[in-house]
Amino acid sequence: YNEQSEHRTFTDDLIDQVNMLNISDQEKLLCYTIIGNLEDDGYLRRSLEDIIDDVNTRIMEENHRAHRDYLRRHKRYLEESLRKNSASGSSYFDYLEDEDPDLALEDPVPPIPVPAVQLDIAELSLHHVQQQEPPGIAARDLRECLLLQLAAKTSPTESEILARKILEKSYDVFVMKHYPVLCRQYSINEDELKHAIDAIRRLNPKP
Repeated sequence: YNEQSEHRTFTDDLIDQVNMLNISDQEKLLCYTIIGNLEDDGYLRRSLEDIIDDVNTRIMEENHRAHRDYLRRHKRYLEESLRKNSASGSSYFDYLEDEDPDLALEDPVPPIPVPAVQLDIAELSLHHVQQQEPPGIAARDLRECLLLQLAAKTSPTESEILARKILEKSYDVFVMKHYPVLCRQYSINEDELKHAIDAIRRLNPKP
């Protein structure tokens, strides 16, 4: 994704996929923010905590804007009501019990504040993004990128299943190339380990 146009297409494609999901507006907002923070290689290196701070700042600003807009419209409604009642020689308060449909329609409805997002919904939103194409997208490190690609396989081979176990439970041992330890740990022979390692090597280190 070195070309800017390719990055835009890649981002737009992810957004299109997210838009197809049946998830809450909060989750979608988080998904969009996560996608916007992906680096050119498809990794997410910014922390979820920082992303949550960004989203909650936007939510707070939007709540503030909506509340100010409501107060402005409600003030105008009250002023207009008082003006009409003053012109007719009656008090605005004389009509508090009346069911005047015109007044009722003009009175703005107070906005319902959007709640701030928490870490659990951010993690769920990250999971939504990571389930999209290409496999491995939005991984936070190489191990997660490889695991996401293996998890995306609909009919994994025995070697791929073993490779996933190794990456999940023995990643440090694998990186250090302590192959005899892996053979003992999983009760496998050298050929079975080699096939699992080959399955890992066929994966893309960058989504």
